[in-house]
Amino acid sequence: MIKLVCFSIIALAVCLAYSNFSIAVCVQGPPTTFTCNTNPPNPDLDGIREDINPDDLIVNVLPGAGVDTTAAGGDAIRTGNGMDIVDVDGGDIDSDEDGIDTSTNQDQVTVKDSTITAGEDGIDTSTNKDTVTVINSTITAVEEGIDTSTNMDIVTVTDSTVKSSTKEAIETSTNIDQVTIINSIIMAPTDAIQLGTNDDTITLGTGADIRGLINCDQDSGDTSLLDTIIFAMDVPEEALPFISSQIAAATVPDGSVTINGLFYEWINCNILENQLNGVRNVRPIPTLSEWGLIAMAGALGVFGTIYMARRRQTA
Repeated sequence: MIKLVCFSIIALAVCLAYSNFSIAVCVQGPPTTFTCNTNPPNPDLDGIREDINPDDLIVNVLPGAGVDTTAAGGDAIRTGNGMDIVDVDGGDIDSDEDGIDTSTNQDQVTVKDSTITAGEDGIDTSTNKDTVTVINSTITAVEEGIDTSTNMDIVTVTDSTVKSSTKEAIETSTNIDQVTIINSIIMAPTDAIQLGTNDDTITLGTGADIRGLINCDQDSGDTSLLDTIIFAMDVPEEALPFISSQIAAATVPDGSVTINGLFYEWINCNILENQLNGVRNVRPIPTLSEWGLIAMAGALGVFGTIYMARRRQTA
């Protein structure tokens, strides 16, 4: 009887443990915070749907966690009308609609060491003063890779790839938006980057690989605007005068230039600003590869054997 009771207690404990580990990966707590972790089931198949929530929300996708709503349908992460913060660090987001969709005001989205695959927009923010930062990540979308709305948005992409198969890789709306690209591929069928109506700035840093047009103005043609492309990449010191002269000779609103072997073409832009940084080419110190080290060790071994054999003969 005692053994039966013990076995029953153990079985109950196992069942309780299993039920605890079966909690969906994205859990709420405290009330305005959602955390996606690696507890099974992982990835979470339901997503986070808080589009009518007026609170300021925080969403954290932790390393190794995933959200995949491709089967269930709908956005993977959708927040409501507050000042929301979405932080994806080392996670995977998959959706047949938007990967991340925030609404209303002053939202902040950070994607680091992660992937987003979306049937519509990869990241879609709304209203004003949104900040989107993408670091060492890949965003693949059928529509816009990154889509921000209204004005004064800041988009920074570093060491990443953002691509769209049908629309723009990066699109901002209205005015005074800032887009910075460093060591990243931005790819789309026509406009790789499309900015809003006026006074926007694109900064192209070292390794900015723009595979498509840069369109500084969706409405196009207004010469009174201040839409600006800043060329801020490192270039060989000896090539700096020539590349600077090429930028000075380039035309607006439409034109093109090649820098460090990368081709940049723009339309509806008003100002080209040269912030190039000339760097001296430093020749790398010659080093031996692993095979070279092995070969050298073998040769030294052979010479050492011959040398010792000769010493024994002369001894």
